[in-house]
Amino acid sequence: MIKDQLIYAINNKHCIKFIYDGHARIVEPYCVGLHVSTKNPCFRGLQIDGSSSSKSKSDLPFWDLYLLDKISDFELLDLQFDGSNGLNKGYKRNDKHIYPIFAQI
Repeated sequence: MIKDQLIYAINNKHCIKFIYDGHARIVEPYCVGLHVSTKNPCFRGLQIDGSSSSKSKSDLPFWDLYLLDKISDFELLDLQFDGSNGLNKGYKRNDKHIYPIFAQI
């Protein structure tokens, strides 16, 4: 189950790789839970590699909110992160778009 793998990835600071909207992405996951208004499972992550339909490669890294039901080919990577990249890019705990939160950096 992707939710459980995301919780593990966040707790152990592992990057993840997946397909979203037809684009391969490598992401540092920071927070997973339910979207406050739709109650859909989602997570907040800092995309560090790959492509996107709304951003260019020169915009990397960038934050995005991902719906779990739109993710395919999910893979937990051996690549780990320490969280400083996200903190330098404005990460704040207790994401206002996610509640309840199942795990967070």
